[in-house]
Amino acid sequence: MIVLANRYVLDACLWEFAGTQRFRAWDRNAGGPKPVEVRIIRAKPLSVASADSTPPANPTSVAETTSHPVPTVASELESENTTATAELPVLSNLPEPSLANKPTVRMQLQSRSNWPHPDWERAILDQSPHRQLPGVIDSFTEGEFVYLVEEYPTGRPLLEAWHHPESSSNERFTWLLQLASAIRYLHRNGLLAQGIRPEWVVIAADGRAVIREIADFLPLPLPRQLPPRDSLYDAPELRIAPSAVEPRSDLYSFGALIYSLYQARPLMKSDFISPGNPRNFLEQFPEASPLIGRLIGKTFRSEIPHRFPTPATALEDASGFRELIHMLEVCRRRQSGGRFEIAAHSSTGMVRSGNEDAIAVLHTTEGRLDDVEEKVVILLADGMGGMECGEIAAGMAIQSLRTLMLQNPPLGTLVNGGSPFRSAPSSMIRTTPTDVTPLNLQNRRRTPWDDNRTTDSGSLGGPEPIPQREDRGQVILEAMREVNRRIYHAAREGYGVQGMGCTAEVVLIEDDQLYIGHVGDSRVYLFRQGKLMQLTRDQTLVQRLVELGRITPEEAENHPRRAELQQALGGRPEVEPDLVFATLRTNDWLLVCSDGLTNAVKPEQIAAELTAARGAEAAARRLINRANLANSNDNVSLIVVRVFGG
Repeated sequence: MIVLANRYVLDACLWEFAGTQRFRAWDRNAGGPKPVEVRIIRAKPLSVASADSTPPANPTSVAETTSHPVPTVASELESENTTATAELPVLSNLPEPSLANKPTVRMQLQSRSNWPHPDWERAILDQSPHRQLPGVIDSFTEGEFVYLVEEYPTGRPLLEAWHHPESSSNERFTWLLQLASAIRYLHRNGLLAQGIRPEWVVIAADGRAVIREIADFLPLPLPRQLPPRDSLYDAPELRIAPSAVEPRSDLYSFGALIYSLYQARPLMKSDFISPGNPRNFLEQFPEASPLIGRLIGKTFRSEIPHRFPTPATALEDASGFRELIHMLEVCRRRQSGGRFEIAAHSSTGMVRSGNEDAIAVLHTTEGRLDDVEEKVVILLADGMGGMECGEIAAGMAIQSLRTLMLQNPPLGTLVNGGSPFRSAPSSMIRTTPTDVTPLNLQNRRRTPWDDNRTTDSGSLGGPEPIPQREDRGQVILEAMREVNRRIYHAAREGYGVQGMGCTAEVVLIEDDQLYIGHVGDSRVYLFRQGKLMQLTRDQTLVQRLVELGRITPEEAENHPRRAELQQALGGRPEVEPDLVFATLRTNDWLLVCSDGLTNAVKPEQIAAELTAARGAEAAARRLINRANLANSNDNVSLIVVRVFGG
């Protein structure tokens, strides 16, 4: 056993080239109960001449030590700001690196000639403003060697984290943005990442994407000799045309990484027509997201001219990484927002002669520049069965709710000629016309509901409540309260009969955020990863008895008072709706339904039908038919939403 500096235990030599060795090692003094894995780079000291940090009088003499000319993108590298931080995207809520005490990050040409010496590697890491690269732990001289000790970052492997059911699209593309920004930093300093691949990267406990090893980093221009390697992630020019190698070679590797993440596996030889010539992604996956198709189609290409940048941006950024970062940011926004397939059906059932349910779906899509935003409002009302004019109450509820939702955010801007985009300049948003009376949201009264009845489905991936959630929730609450008053007073003024009422579900989907207003015993379900979750609580007498422990859920199913509601729209002068927040994810299903479905079809049967369905329309038909097959004695109405990535 070899122990260095009375602290580090050498384990195995992983890599050796040009007099430099890279070891797996263990740090015995890392502060924990067990040794921590690290990387140690060892080489003999540089000569006095090669260690001198003064740039050579004739920079071309350095280039003469290589067999290839400086790439054409070098002019862009030389023109970049020396802080190497301009125009990098703000990523998630992670703290930005402080550059106050950072030295100038541009490395001297002479230091590139020292590759792969530990001094060369330390210059990269010491000067990097990016937390995506390993940190330096220690450096020392012992015997005839100099040693550099680096972190070996731990965390969940990128491929595993990408496909974890709790990972959101926002998180996934934030990781890619972090990696792309770090690689662009390398390019600005004349370095090539060479062969980005999934095993390179882990997701740290704080959510950062971190590159584990920098052993494959190369200086540009390339040295005469390179370590032997055969990786499917390497750009073909590294093997067959080294003189053509430039920062765009990393675009190929980055695209290969995304392709691998999409496939949920490492690259295989079957992914290529021939070595270095990948199969066309869109030909293999014609139903893939067009965003992903363009992203891979402009990176994972054997022909350099077919990669980013496009001609319009080539003069600004010949490396293509600025355009790549922009595209990743677009993917982060749009993949997080989701696209929606919606189907709605209503059936009288097998016993009733009339249908007292009412439904409405408002689905808007608008695109501008690189953004497409969708918003969905789903309304469902179930007239109180057995009472006169239940269908009138349900119809009034849907008509009034639709009008109020269209007059207030977020749909109000669309109706009134504004823009649905949050980033729209204020000059594009018109004021509300005088003939529209928005709900009064500023001076609403507080009720016990405000403190006790808001449900944030954190287990479903939703973040903590935010101001916009409160705003959207207030719109839904005040709309339902206003409609309740209208139905209540209409009954007393001769429109219908006193006591008429209905249940109501008001569902708003904006980006990936779900808002639900709920009164009565209709239900909203979320189906995710094979699990059906009821998001709303039945406002019934028997549900309250179950919660108090007086009856069991099984007894509630056949209880003689199971149809008694605690509240409904129109039943009293005031109503206090429940409000539920959740965050949707790609491949989620949402089901909004009347009790005609849930009284006839058990939850496990609903889950089975959603699993078997190929799409929203098929799911809606299967569920309606399943209820009628069970001889449903009530009307059955439902809306099914299937969530896709952007």
